[in-house]
Amino acid sequence: MHAERLKRLYTAMLKCRELDEGSRMEARGYASGRGLEAIISGVAIHLRQEDLVAPSAYEYLVRSVQCAPRQPSASNSTRAGSENGPTGSGSNQLCLAAGMALACKLMGKPGVTLCLSNMENGADFWRDAVSFASQGKLPVVFVVAHSPGESQNAFGDLRNQVQELLPAIAVDGTDVVAVYRVAEESTRRARQGLGPSLMECRLEPGRDPLLFMESYLKARSLWSDGWKQELTQNSARHLRPAQKSNRKAV
Repeated sequence: MHAERLKRLYTAMLKCRELDEGSRMEARGYASGRGLEAIISGVAIHLRQEDLVAPSAYEYLVRSVQCAPRQPSASNSTRAGSENGPTGSGSNQLCLAAGMALACKLMGKPGVTLCLSNMENGADFWRDAVSFASQGKLPVVFVVAHSPGESQNAFGDLRNQVQELLPAIAVDGTDVVAVYRVAEESTRRARQGLGPSLMECRLEPGRDPLLFMESYLKARSLWSDGWKQELTQNSARHLRPAQKSNRKAV
């Protein structure tokens, strides 16, 4: 991967972290996206302006990387996250994502729909949703983020069950380079009209995605403390309006 692309990924991650921290301090009941920076940046960086994002607690972070105007539904995303858990209601997100993708396809509009969700409704619901999307060859990228624990076997079972319907790939959710590569192929597949994909992003306990990426950049001689300081100063100037906008939406 080119050096500039690696730096762009880190810049997007840092932007997510700082925007998240600012919003968490100022919004009551805020669902923090800390630890998801690699997933959000690695997937959202492939989105174009015409692409859609299913509403979730982290939608505004995705859109900060996508650099696209907000959708009308985005105004309720942070509130939904605080009421329904860290990624909102999984059932609502899946239904909305499939509906958004189907509507665009029927109207002949270009674009991919991104769905960042959890597995609160169990494997059966996910299997039905991805089956519907697969049968219609809908341009959706399903992204499931989770930490190791009781859900580990359920995610493994889900991935095995849907393999015949669509590509279902497990990836380290704290490694933005790994997420980027899988998301690149998944997004390309959707754009080519080949249907949806499922990304299972596992969060490694105790690993900070930003620090992990910093180490990666240092190993490739692409890091300097002065560069990070410049990024932090620039983002501070640009994030204040975004945080103010997000407060109004809550």
